[in-house]
Amino acid sequence: PRREWTRLRVGLLAVAQAVAHAHARGYVHRDLSPANILVFPDRWVVADWGFVCEPFQPGQRMTQPLERFGTPEFLSPELLLDPRDAKPAADIFSIGRLAAWGTELKAGDTNVGDDQLTAWWRRLIDGAAAYEPRLRWTMTDVIAHLQARPTLLAANTRTDPTGGHDACARCGSSAGRDQAERCLNCYWLSD
Repeated sequence: PRREWTRLRVGLLAVAQAVAHAHARGYVHRDLSPANILVFPDRWVVADWGFVCEPFQPGQRMTQPLERFGTPEFLSPELLLDPRDAKPAADIFSIGRLAAWGTELKAGDTNVGDDQLTAWWRRLIDGAAAYEPRLRWTMTDVIAHLQARPTLLAANTRTDPTGGHDACARCGSSAGRDQAERCLNCYWLSD
């Protein structure tokens, strides 16, 4: 539900950061899907690295061209052709598909009447899950987008007249938010 989109954003940020860490070491997960993400009350963890593409090692590769594995709905198109040639863009595609799955929004379905929050999610989905790998966002783009809080609608927030910062919609406090976007005053997780 839409009220869970803030949790989804924080969780996807953790996933993107974990996968970026693997990419920096030459690994590509190749099977990011809801079934391979462990959700704990305080964090999300990427699991099941069984299909990981390791940095190139001389010798025979176990994965063969046109070999099928992974979760079809989250698998990038290029992995269908040759899963041995996995690049970080494949995992970025999967993160875009996770965002689409979690919000129930479809890629390329932009509507001029979208509110700011929906438009923010659609930018992430369309940027990360572009069909062509060369048109996809980089992992840096994905992380930067997820770190930038979506603009909240004026009807859902009150503004602190002294600081001009978003105030908690529940208690009105402008104390700020923790990493999980909970109010530091009443610990409420806003939409």
